[in-house]
Amino acid sequence: MMQSSPLAIVTMRRDLSARYASTTRQWLAARNAYRRLHEQPVKNIIAYATPPSAWINSTAAARR
Repeated sequence: MMQSSPLAIVTMRRDLSARYASTTRQWLAARNAYRRLHEQPVKNIIAYATPPSAWINSTAAARR
């Protein structure tokens, strides 16, 4: 088995710690975003029931 220098071990532990912190931060952000999206009621249910063609037509009319 190859011997690792103390500096290499410290560097490896720092790298692992940084990756763990980053992954944890990303996971928490995704979890919070999911919770926020699913806790709020749909404010304009009619807008979600309209077919996409109506969205395109209304957007085109708004641009004119």
